[in-house]
Amino acid sequence: MDMEEWKDIPGFEAIYQASTLGRIRSLDRVERDRPLPRKGKVLATYRQAGKHTHVTLYLHGKRCVMLLHRLILRTFAGEPEEGQEGDHINFNRDDNRLENLRWLSKLENMRAYFASGRHATGEKKHGAKLSPEKVLEIRRMREEGKSRQEIAGKFGVSPMAVWQIDNGRSWKHVR
Repeated sequence: MDMEEWKDIPGFEAIYQASTLGRIRSLDRVERDRPLPRKGKVLATYRQAGKHTHVTLYLHGKRCVMLLHRLILRTFAGEPEEGQEGDHINFNRDDNRLENLRWLSKLENMRAYFASGRHATGEKKHGAKLSPEKVLEIRRMREEGKSRQEIAGKFGVSPMAVWQIDNGRSWKHVR
């Protein structure tokens, strides 16, 4: 099992720490408006469906909702360069261990995502109305001189969708 290392979160020193295993904890502290010391603890995180994991921190009485992977990266790898975003190397947004995180440019992040084959295309795309067979039929009909309007009506798609198929903007993978 990996050894867990804790380090103060920049901007939240002596209040919160992040760990190399992707956890956040508050530290024991005394606050002016509380008669008893506040005991530190590992904080709960939350994630909405399809989103990244968040954690709520407080600074000077103000609530700060933060992305967990960005906190881990800022703490251990430093601030991102202009335009960089946090990347989960194994594409698992629940895995916020430092070894699974890195700063990448938007372009690098998108290239890694497409190279992984995880991007839905064609009939795998949510709400797809066409299949590869129908796309080939659309192309054949266009070669025969049928109008985009006519083809769109037959397949229940827009004339723009037919144009995109016709001009290689969509369904490029079907030959």
